[in-house]
Amino acid sequence: MRREPYTRATDVLYRLTTIYYSCKSEARYPRFEVRRGVSGYFHSLEDAERRIGKYVKDEAQVKSSGGCCKDYYGFVIDEIPFDWNLTGDAQHTRVYLEDGTFLHETKVSALHNKDWGGALEPFDGRPGEECCFEVGDLVEVLSGDTVSLEIVYSEPPTPAQAKEICRRAREEFQKYGNDITDDEPNEVIDYALNMTDDSYITLDGDEGYMPNHSHPYVTQLFPVRRKVPYLLRKQLEQGLENALKENMTDRY
Repeated sequence: MRREPYTRATDVLYRLTTIYYSCKSEARYPRFEVRRGVSGYFHSLEDAERRIGKYVKDEAQVKSSGGCCKDYYGFVIDEIPFDWNLTGDAQHTRVYLEDGTFLHETKVSALHNKDWGGALEPFDGRPGEECCFEVGDLVEVLSGDTVSLEIVYSEPPTPAQAKEICRRAREEFQKYGNDITDDEPNEVIDYALNMTDDSYITLDGDEGYMPNHSHPYVTQLFPVRRKVPYLLRKQLEQGLENALKENMTDRY
């Protein structure tokens, strides 16, 4: 029987997470610490965004009066089905800057489909105009409670690149006498990309690709907002140059 297309839940809530500097005055590259906490659950995206606006406004008022404030780093809104673990992954995520400006959002769900085989929603690529950053940009990469300064080596696959990756994977699978039909669940082979592939490749050193690269999701990248030391900038630029010379053209 042909499997049904991936379907997202419609009975959802919105979890707002605030991220703030552990100590903004001491936040320096190459890395610094932040803190985060769930600030509430909301019936709609609009309600959650209004709460962000309130936080930003309240912080500005406290600062103007000389008071002590949290120094927000950014905000995250996760869309979560009611019958899922509220502390886990989301089927949609949006990230915002410290002033409440929308920055980036995921294209596919991070949740397994409950209706057929537990497969993930296929990722068909991200058009270049939907990328906030490009090769050579310095970025802040948020991993857990640590922010590190890194440089972009590669953007997420475009739709054309995603199609080519799937074609090569399918051919590799068939080369060993196997076959794939549209009825096969995604777990049989990763010919259908998923949310883990909606990621950049970044470098955090000057030693080249293998020792310095990572694959942060699009929602983990933020613009540079602190002063970048000259030597650190040159180190990352040298790392990108070295990695490009290695010609690591295959992302996967």
